[in-house]
Amino acid sequence: MARPRLEIDTDLVEKLAVIHCTNTEIAAVVGCGEATIRRRFGGIVTKGREQGKMTLRRKQYEAAMGGNITMMIWLGKQILRQSDKAEIKQDQRQIVIMHDENDPADGKDDRNANPEADKTSPARRGLGTVEDRVAGDDPDRASSMLNASRSA
Repeated sequence: MARPRLEIDTDLVEKLAVIHCTNTEIAAVVGCGEATIRRRFGGIVTKGREQGKMTLRRKQYEAAMGGNITMMIWLGKQILRQSDKAEIKQDQRQIVIMHDENDPADGKDDRNANPEADKTSPARRGLGTVEDRVAGDDPDRASSMLNASRSA
C-alpha cells in the first residue's frame, strides 16, 4: 500500500523560490525530499524564481534611477553591453640632443645625421679615432686613458 500524499503548502514553496532557495533548501523547510519538489512543484519553483529575478531587477533599476552611480554603471554593462575600455596612449615626448661646441667628439649637428653614415666607424664619419675624441689634441693622454679603461 502506498504512503499517503504529504500536504505541502504551495504558497510557501513559491515564496521560498522567489528568494532563490535551492530545491534542497525548499525540501528541508517543507519536510519532503528534493525529488518531490522537482516532480510536484517544478513549475511553481520556476515561476517563483523568475518573479524573484524580476523584483531584483526592478529594485536595481529604481536604485539606478535614484542616482546610484554604481548601479547605473553595472546595469549599463549588463543591459546595454557597455564595457570599460582601457585606452593606451603613447606619451609624445620629444628627445632633444644637446650640442656642446667645446666637445671635440661632437663634430657635426646630430639632427641632420645620415642614418647610413651612423652605421660606419667613427673614424670614417670624420670623428677621428677613439684617442682623438677622448683626449682632444694630447695623444699621450689619450693612450693612457684608453689603457686605463681597458684594464678596468
